[in-house]
Parts: sequence; C-alpha cells; structure tokens
Amino acid sequence: MDRTPVPPPPSTSTPPEPAPSEPGSSLPEGVSVLEHVDPNDDRSDLAAFDRVVGTTQLVGLGETVHTSGGYHRVRSRLVRHMVEKLGFRAVALETPWRTAEVATRYVESCTGTPREAARSIFGVFASVQMASDFEWLCQWNREHPTDKVAFWGYDEQEPWAHGALLRELVAGSAPEATFAKDLEACFGVKFSSLEEAYGDPDARTVLDGKRRLTDEELAACKSAVAGARSWFATNEATVASKASAAYVRFAKLALEGINADEDQTYWFPRDVKRGFEARDVYMAKALLEIRELRSAGKRVAVIAHNTHLAHAQSKVDGVYAGVRVMGQFLKEEHRADYEAIGLFARTVKINWGKFEDPPVATGPGTAEDVLHALGRPALFVDLARTSVFEPGNSYSVAEETYVPREQFRAFVYLRESEAMKYAR
Repeated sequence: MDRTPVPPPPSTSTPPEPAPSEPGSSLPEGVSVLEHVDPNDDRSDLAAFDRVVGTTQLVGLGETVHTSGGYHRVRSRLVRHMVEKLGFRAVALETPWRTAEVATRYVESCTGTPREAARSIFGVFASVQMASDFEWLCQWNREHPTDKVAFWGYDEQEPWAHGALLRELVAGSAPEATFAKDLEACFGVKFSSLEEAYGDPDARTVLDGKRRLTDEELAACKSAVAGARSWFATNEATVASKASAAYVRFAKLALEGINADEDQTYWFPRDVKRGFEARDVYMAKALLEIRELRSAGKRVAVIAHNTHLAHAQSKVDGVYAGVRVMGQFLKEEHRADYEAIGLFARTVKINWGKFEDPPVATGPGTAEDVLHALGRPALFVDLARTSVFEPGNSYSVAEETYVPREQFRAFVYLRESEAMKYAR
C-alpha cells in the first residue's frame, strides 16, 4: 500500500558520456573514495563518514528510488559500521510499524527466520540484503545480550493492523467501549489484513486509485477519531493500570495512524501536497514516539527514500515541489538532533513490478555528472566541506533540483546500482 514514493521516470536515450578524470588524480576537498561497498568489507575508508555523523542522534540514509540493490548494499555497510563503531542501537525503516513487528521480534530474539522478517516489511525494501541485515542484527544481539540493537518501522499505511490493535485493547481492557467499532467508518479499519482489503471489491478500487473517498466518508472517520481521542483522554489511566502505559501509547499511535492514513487516502488524489504531508507528519511523530518506547536515548539509523529524509523538501523543484516531509518536520517542528545522507547513482537498475529503470542521469547541471567526472565508482561527499558543488547553486539529482547542502548533510554516490533481489 506504499502509494507515495516517486515512481522512476521512464527510460530515455543516453546522452554522451562526460570525460572522467584519471583514477589516480586528486579529489576535491570534502570528497573521499569509498573503496568498498559490500557490507562485510574493510571499513577503513569511512573516516569522513564518521566525521559527518559525529554525535548526531538520528541519521537518515536514503535512496533515490526503491528496489535498487546497490543502495541496499552500501547502506547495509554503513548501518553495520554505525552499530559496531559508532554506537547506534536502533535501525528504523520506512515501513508500517505494526506489521513490521515480525522483524522487530526476530531482531530482538531471533524468533522466526530472516526471510520471514523481510516479508513483514514493505515489499520495496524486502531484499535478500535486508534479510541478511536482519540475520546480522539478530546475531549481534545474541553476542551482546546487554547491548542490543532494535529494529522497528514508523510508517502508518496499515489501517487494518491499527484497527486490530485497538480492538485487542478493547477486548482485553475495556469491553464496554465502542470506539474501536466506530472507527470502522475509516477506510480499511474493518479488515484484518491488506489481503482481506484487496479481496473486497470496493476497497480494492480505493487501493488501486480508481475511486476516491467521499466527503461523507472522511467526515464519518473524523467523527470516529474524535470520539476515540475523547475516550482515551478519559480512560487512559484506567486502561494503563490494566495493561501498561507503553501498550496504551502504542494504541494511541495506532489511532493517529488511522487518522493519518484517512487523510492521505482522501487528499492524495485531490491535493498531492496535502496527502503527502499527512503521511510525513505522522512518520516524524511516530519515529520519535517509537524511539522513546523501544530505544529511549539510543542513536537511530533511519532508512527511507531521499524525499522523506530531505531537510527542506519544500524548496525542491520536482514531482513533490513545495511539500514538507519527515526530515523537514524533524528539524523544524521537533528540533530533533537529525541529519540526512542522500544516496544516489548515475546508472540505476530496479526490480519494481511494471516500472522501467530510471534513465541514466547525465547532462549539464546534474550532480551525477559532477561526481562521475571524478572517475571513481563510489564516493562520499561531505557537503559542508566541499566546493565540488558551487555554494548556493542548484543541481539536478535523480529528476529533482535543489541546492545539495540545503537538503542533505552528505552524499553517497555510486556509479552503478544493480537491481534488488527479493527475499522470497
């Protein structure tokens, strides 16, 4: 149900290649070679990365498009380094948090299998590499039982799972309450799973974008959400005494997830900006709330599409021009100790259903050409220390145009990123 990431643009003819520098030539200040991109290779080339990360508590690691395996490999290498050397103790992913609890449990206790864990996250992230990462994290936790790393999602696109959690709370702690039933006025809440929703003809038309939610449906949902909020305001302490305070906080997070998903589903076909922001407002809040519940005070590696991680996406010229996103909300609204590192590649292969590979990114004014001309297959760019990009000038990065330093603290650049392999 991940409806908002930017689909790749269709392939086009490839423009002429720029002439790259000789591999032995010097690099501009702030640009360093990544000698390796595989997760288990030597990491002595990550000194510049370490300087950029510093003591930052929340560090975003992105990608320009989903289902490209090169991004998964290099990001896995960075995450493992962040755990082993930099003290990060949580990995958070752009995937619905309730369904991803299968992966959360696997990483915590090695319950199940890494492939089952991978299948509990959004399909666009469910790679062989991600399954390997889950196994690596599970093994870390076995070897460090008093210094564990947590994994969790923070997205909201699962109203069926959120509704199930609220029905569970009512059944166990407040059988007289009616708010969970009332919330079935919201899209998807009455179902037990995405598969069940797709099996319903009307719900399927909404999921496939063939029907919009009506004003009456939105109003009915909003009324039910208001009623549920009122119920929690009156009964939260009583329910917490029967269950736990953390359980109630997760239930309230589920309620707000239902509200955000309704807004996203209603507004996205009408007003892309408003629909997109409904999701990202929630993701920023959920990231911080779940961090407090699962990984209080711990440093977190945050994985998402570049667009969600950007510091000031509202300044970007592209598909989502003018939209504020999770990274922007973290920095501006929540004042979080947060920085994002954007990942991009010149040649990108994907494995995303009917979508074609994005065109090779090249041409005047592209960040891809600027870095390709340096003649290295993989680079790390400290955007605060380099003049390889003219200060204040905009560059095109994977079909979006922006001032690099306004959006990211650093870049990871790959000459090529191969297609993702799914964990079946």
